[in-house]
Parts: sequence; structure tokens; C-alpha cells
Amino acid sequence: MKVGIYWFSNDLRCHDNRLLNLATQTVDVLICIYCLPKITPFLKHFSQQMHFGAQKLRFQHQSLIQLQHDLQQRKQHLLIYQQTPSEVIASLIKELSVSDLFCHYHAGYDEQQQQLKVTTRYPSLTVHKYENSTILTESQLPYPLTEIPRTFTQFRKSIESIATLPPIKEQAIYPHYLIPKTISPLNLDEPTFIESSRQKKDQELYFQGGEQAALAHIEHYFSGSYASSYKETRNEFDGINNSTKFSLWLANGNLSVRLIKQRLEEYELQKGANQSTYWILFELLWREFFYWQALKNSQQLFLTPNSQRLKRLTPHQQLNLTAWQKGKTPSTLINACLNQLNETGYLSNRGRQLVGSYLIHELQIDWRFGAAYFETQLIDYDVASNWGNWQYLAGLGAAPNGSHQFDIIQQAQRYDPKGHFTKKWTI
Repeated sequence: MKVGIYWFSNDLRCHDNRLLNLATQTVDVLICIYCLPKITPFLKHFSQQMHFGAQKLRFQHQSLIQLQHDLQQRKQHLLIYQQTPSEVIASLIKELSVSDLFCHYHAGYDEQQQQLKVTTRYPSLTVHKYENSTILTESQLPYPLTEIPRTFTQFRKSIESIATLPPIKEQAIYPHYLIPKTISPLNLDEPTFIESSRQKKDQELYFQGGEQAALAHIEHYFSGSYASSYKETRNEFDGINNSTKFSLWLANGNLSVRLIKQRLEEYELQKGANQSTYWILFELLWREFFYWQALKNSQQLFLTPNSQRLKRLTPHQQLNLTAWQKGKTPSTLINACLNQLNETGYLSNRGRQLVGSYLIHELQIDWRFGAAYFETQLIDYDVASNWGNWQYLAGLGAAPNGSHQFDIIQQAQRYDPKGHFTKKWTI
């Protein structure tokens, strides 16, 4: 009897899940696990947070509860643990004589190290890895991982015409499951999150986590004409349909990027292609680029050249960082953006660019303090896109022309000329 472990990470879905399909066809018994992420010492130092944000946790819990339900419909169970993946997997291997491990080809350095610990300790374990969050697989890239172009434009031109794999149909029959005895999972009941007064009267930016909510959203978005005007509306600070919002469900894998690409192509056939529909693909390719860059650069994604690993702030910088995090800077637009992030767990791409530029260039604070704070707060936190974008703003990583600084006053005049967003999010 072959016993397998499926280690869920940021692939919390059943649809278009090639790795889960492979698991159902490979083993006789399948154990599905998820290990809750932790605030690491590195993240604690740079974010200066002890816990993840409330909205981020709410969305994560909803996603896990939905996955538990979906797996139960398939006569499977999702076991959720507080321990590290390597600890959980080692315990299960010892108790149940596990032969196969199925895990997402994660771009994060910490997740890669957890996988390495397991494979080093158990060399006889058969490990199945698959890119569950990308458009392309590594074998489809026109060059080795080490030779991925440094700039996005070079990368985009080299892969844009490659035929991508379509979403796959789900397996109808799943293996049996076992409940381990030596390591007990958490009982993840529906948590009670207290809604703020703002949330009760304005639900527009309080999104529901989980695969079913993700699939409902993609159908809602492409059933209208939003995609045809995306390029014109994407820089707006507020509003549910001005940008796709796919990142919220892509980040933890509630939604397949291949499904988005397929639905986009169907939309273009039915309603016509234009610059806006292309721009949706363009930004999906940016996400793709950051993923492969993260794999290529490994730990360098979190470091600054010629700087110590754990940079210390001066007392003045510390005061400025705290004010930035709490939305109490001299800039009302920056404050509005940070207030929206802290309240909802979401911030528009334009807002992210501006608060990042402000922290790096006007407050003169190491970009990693901003990237780490975003990691603790953003619902749609994606290790590659988040840290890659912050590096880009700081003139590192994939930035071809040095750092990127925005004139905050001009940006306010251009994107919030009547001050509606700033007024709404001034707390």
C-alpha cells in the first residue's frame, strides 16, 4: 500500500491542480496537510509585528475552511498544523511509512529549505513537485533557470508566444485517507472576526476567501465589460471592478492562473481584444517573471548588496517607520493608503507604488522594512511579487534603470484630484 502526503501551501484549491490529480493517481492512501505560516525572526525584525493582520488571517481561515469542505466532499480531509512542515512530515513518515510527498514548487526560500530538510533526511522518499501557481512550467522556459533574463521586457518577449497548458479536469475518484495518531491537527472551526464599523457599512473591499469565492469572482469579472476598460481604470485607488482583484485569490492558490488566462482568451473571442485585455495578460506575465526570478535568486531576494542582514534603524528612522505603518505621516495620500491597507488587508497597485516610494526615498528607510510589513498585512501577499516589486522600487533586482521615485503631490493631483479617496480613508 502506497501512502502519500499532499503538502498544501499556496495552492489551496481542487480545480486545475495537476499535483493533486497526480497524487490521486499515484497512491492508495493520501494525507492532505497544511502548516500555518509563522512570523520568523527575520520577518519580525523587519516588519516589527508579532502577528499577521486581522484581514489576512480572516481570508486565510476562510480559504482553509472552504478547502476542508471541498476535500470532505471528495472523501478526503485537510489536516492543519502549527508545527513546521518538516516536523509534521517527519512525524507522518515515521508513523505511516509514507512513500510519496507531493508539494508545490514554491518560490519562497523558507519553503524551499523546509523541502530540503525533508528530502535530505529521507532520501528514499519519492518527492513530486509541480509549478501550481504559474502559467509555464520550468521545462517550457526557453532557457535554464540560471539564465532567466534580468529585465521583464526581455523575459516577456521570450515567453509571450509559448503555448501554455490549459486547465485540467479534476479526478473523480480520490484515495483513502488516514488520521495520524502521533501528531494531532488543529480543529479549525469557523473563527469569529469582529467587523469594524467601516466594514459593516462598506463591504466593497472586504473579500471572501476560498476557491468558491474565487471562481464566482472570475465569472463576475468576465461576465461584464470590465476587462475591456481595465487599462483605463486600473490605477484608481478604490473600487472592486476597476482592477481584476485576481491577486487576492491567486496568492494562496484559491484560483488557477491558467484558468484566468483561458477565461481571458475566451472573453477576447466573444467580446473583442484591445489594449486593456492585453494589459491583463501583461500583468500576469509580470507575476510570472517575479516567480522565476525568485527561484533564480533564492535568498538574494531578501537582501541588499553591501548591507548587513538585519539592518538597524536610527531613532529618527524608527519614529518615521512607525508613523508610516500607522498612517500618520505628513502626507495625507500616503496615510489614506496605509489606513486602507491596515483596515482591509488590500491596497491598489498604485497605492503600493506610492507608499513604497515614500518609505524608500522620502523617509530614507531600507526597503525591506516595507516589504516585510506588507508581508504581514496583505491578503494577496505573494513572496516573489511582493519582494520583487519592493526591490524594483529600490533600484535593485529587476530594475533596469535604477530606483523609482514618485512625486506624491503630483500623483495625488492625477489620481485623486477631488480628494475622495483621501477623505474616505482619513481615520
